[in-house]
Amino acid sequence: MNARPQYKESLKALCEKINCQSIEGIKRPPGAVEAKRHYYVALGYQGRTLETDHFQSRSFRAVPTAYDVLYCMLYDAAGADIPFSLWAGDMGLDLTTHAHRRDAEKEYCRVRISTMRLRDFLGADFAKFLAAEQD
Repeated sequence: MNARPQYKESLKALCEKINCQSIEGIKRPPGAVEAKRHYYVALGYQGRTLETDHFQSRSFRAVPTAYDVLYCMLYDAAGADIPFSLWAGDMGLDLTTHAHRRDAEKEYCRVRISTMRLRDFLGADFAKFLAAEQD
């Protein structure tokens, strides 16, 4: 039996405790991919708030839920504590040119900052949410 659906279900159950609100009128960040839908969302959990950009394929027509946003953030967070070279290798990023390496380093820093914000938001429950996302 594949354990993945069980983890997704446990993550969904945890996400039911989180309020997610899409905030209108926020401009798309510079450099964002036009082919994706942009949302600016506010998550609420145990008196704490996390506001963040969220992107999803244009094929998704529904406004993102807490599960959608947290699944993406937790997926990124799972690799945020490993060294840059291992992270870049796991992501299959091309580091052969200075420009590619610089872009990869920017993304790595973005992921680490996002993970710190997510840890602060989820508090003591961060590890529980992360375990629910992972296989």
